[in-house]
Amino acid sequence: MTTVALSTWLFLLAFAVITVLHALSLKRIIPWSFRMHCAVMGTLWSLWNVGIITLIVLLPMTLSFPLWARATGILLSLLGLIFIIWHRLLLGRARLLGGRFFDARYDTWTSGGLYRYLSDPIYDGIFLLFAGLFLWRGNTDFLLPAAASLLLLNCFLAPIENTPTPRSGSCSKTVLLLLLLFFTPLSTAANGGMQKVAEGKYIVNVSAAPIAPYVGETQKLLIGFADISGTLIEKDFSVDLALHFKGKTILDQKNLLAKNGILPFDYTYRQPGIYELFVRFRLPDEPNHTYTPEDFLIDVKEKYGGARASPLLGFVIGGAMCLLMCGAMATLGKRS
Repeated sequence: MTTVALSTWLFLLAFAVITVLHALSLKRIIPWSFRMHCAVMGTLWSLWNVGIITLIVLLPMTLSFPLWARATGILLSLLGLIFIIWHRLLLGRARLLGGRFFDARYDTWTSGGLYRYLSDPIYDGIFLLFAGLFLWRGNTDFLLPAAASLLLLNCFLAPIENTPTPRSGSCSKTVLLLLLLFFTPLSTAANGGMQKVAEGKYIVNVSAAPIAPYVGETQKLLIGFADISGTLIEKDFSVDLALHFKGKTILDQKNLLAKNGILPFDYTYRQPGIYELFVRFRLPDEPNHTYTPEDFLIDVKEKYGGARASPLLGFVIGGAMCLLMCGAMATLGKRS
């Protein structure tokens, strides 16, 4: 069962709170000056940026995407950052924070940059950033901020910011374009496993769930053996497994039976760090020859800071976010 890290839930809750506060301030439901608005919301959005960096640091890799998919993720993340930085500089701080709602001097529109083609390129860039992080960092938690950015920014905050003459396509063409960019690589990238070649003749594939386990979490491994063309060796044969940590052997099992070329193996890690898994095997027609591919590396994460939240906590925080959004929309609807 896929669980969501506690840090991700807290980030999403903070995201919703900041967005709602920003909307209430723009509609002047919170009666403070433009200077106070800039000070408070500028600080909160800066802390939100720090939260993104924190997620990148804390969330471990749980999926193993092919190299081209990870490269696509890096490109999407860089493209998103370019969108964000370019158009923030283009707008300036006052217009970026909604100065037109407080001072007529800032009540101007721009058609520079990608505003000629996209309704909200900054918000689109934020979506691209999270979508790219999902592919690059290999963690499904980044899908939640990506979805939240579409709902909170493109579909909730942007129509408020663009009143009374909203830009066309705020929640239609832009969203469809972003979803297309996102799901095209996603549809073919979700496969896991690590592969090593033994003497140029055989392939050893290790599939792991999760790819990067936490301390105290049981990792389920499925070790498959195939010839160099990728055809599974449908024979029963002997396999030796050894697990090393910091140069010491912590597990050594010999003469395990791989049935029809498949060997399941589970292990619970007790310390964080990099583990080395050594797989050696002997085939029935070569009983005296041991094939020894290169070792497999397993990255085990400490629970602190990246602990996974229970589904119940997810429902509580998700429910709180929904109530917050409904309350904000009801309040804004009365004032409009």
